[in-house]
Amino acid sequence: RPRGSSRWRLVVLTGALPVVLASVLVLYRPALVGRLDDSTYDLLLRSARATPPAAGVVIVDVDERSLTTVGQWPWRRDVVGRLISRLRDAGAAVIALDVIFPESDRFEQDSKASRDAGADMTPGGKLAATLRQGRVVLGYGLTFDSAPLGARPCVLHPLGAAIIRPPDDAGHEPFFRATGVVCSLPILGRSAPASGFLNAAPDSDGILRRVPLVAAFDGRLYPSLALAAVMVTTGPGDIALRVVNVNAATLEIGNQQVPLDGRGDLLLRYRGKKHTFPYVSAADVLSGGAAVDALKGKIVFVGTTALGTREVVATPVDTLFAGVEVQATVADNLLQRDFIRRP
Repeated sequence: RPRGSSRWRLVVLTGALPVVLASVLVLYRPALVGRLDDSTYDLLLRSARATPPAAGVVIVDVDERSLTTVGQWPWRRDVVGRLISRLRDAGAAVIALDVIFPESDRFEQDSKASRDAGADMTPGGKLAATLRQGRVVLGYGLTFDSAPLGARPCVLHPLGAAIIRPPDDAGHEPFFRATGVVCSLPILGRSAPASGFLNAAPDSDGILRRVPLVAAFDGRLYPSLALAAVMVTTGPGDIALRVVNVNAATLEIGNQQVPLDGRGDLLLRYRGKKHTFPYVSAADVLSGGAAVDALKGKIVFVGTTALGTREVVATPVDTLFAGVEVQATVADNLLQRDFIRRP
């Protein structure tokens, strides 16, 4: 038909309409599309055969038996330091603490003898000395309250990442921006060679599907605990956050490209239900009963699953998933370069 005919124009418009509609949905996703996308993600995870975790990640668990053996949680800081030393002696590649130490040890507060002995001899001082020996990543929590917390000295380790935006970018921030931090004491923050935030919030239906890998605070970019642990293990390399559009970004770490959404979240590829990763009781580590092969060369996440101390979340594959295993899942996804990518 001649190009000027009405039928030709109708054919062109009919062919272009799906393309235009798809483009609009990519950039401005309605809530209904988001819910459908999440449901599809849940269905795929539940029905597909899960890839087993790599051998590079293990969880050291402050479990019920550890509390019975050592005592109530939180433990004295010198006990935590001894746990870290035992893990380092066993050959752990890096020790990531899914724990925050925001206050002085109660033993230090209650013991005049400890205070008189000097800062280096207190439980906190002993833990700081252990951290200075390296291969430890401290955890902290970012806050997002409209009324920020009062100023508090925090020693954090920013991510030296370049932010690359497309020419037509309108200034969209591809990450969450925190208003405050809940961190460990400065003596511990200064002693640790690395740190990362622990934040992971479920979606509106209560299911945890994605975890932020990067977030901003006070004008600087910071890594999550799992990302910081992997970077300590593999070496940081050149890092860049490349913005694709308002719904997508890519975190480039050396030659690895990690797909993120428009807020710096990684869509998790869970490996299965809880306890899919190997667990080692902290009591066995402290007593010397843990097998060296279970720890040597591994990224070790230290957390707690004991009743009254644990943090659990709901995932598409399990309703009682330990928070520390979320961190292990992120690290495993990064190590295996095994990501869920949205088209």
